[in-house]
Amino acid sequence: MNQINKQRIEADYINWFKNKYPNVPLIGMPKVVFSDSNTDRLEETILNFLKYNGHHAVKQHTTGTMIDKREKFIDVLGRERQIGSVQWGASRDEVGRADIIAKIMVNFKGRLLPISVEIEVKFGKDYQRDNQKKFQSRLENIGAYYTIVKDFDGFIKWYDDFINSFS
Repeated sequence: MNQINKQRIEADYINWFKNKYPNVPLIGMPKVVFSDSNTDRLEETILNFLKYNGHHAVKQHTTGTMIDKREKFIDVLGRERQIGSVQWGASRDEVGRADIIAKIMVNFKGRLLPISVEIEVKFGKDYQRDNQKKFQSRLENIGAYYTIVKDFDGFIKWYDDFINSFS
């Protein structure tokens, strides 16, 4: 993350904090570290940036449903024991969905409109799987927005271009 983008998100955080907590002095503002040093931190930084700029974004969890087959019992010596395991059932979400789904508010002809965007985060040597490519293609074929982000600087460039495309 370059210095300009780091300063930008830090300024956005300060403005967001001032608006949300007007009676709390800035000295009481929690310290937040913004980083794109790994996938989780990049996702968190993107989610925070969108929140600080008045958009709605959530991390999509497509891990499936946990099926807990563990049982607890008391053995002959009176100790509590646990047997069994945890298994994961298939997810009910579509295969290939992006990591972040966002509603980005854009100013279109003087009206604020929410535009749905799917953001796929790929860090380091990570690459887009076939099912993700198919999902992206399906979305783009119906006119939806889908982007792949490798670092915060790339996200900021995409974001600025996206917002400006509606002006």
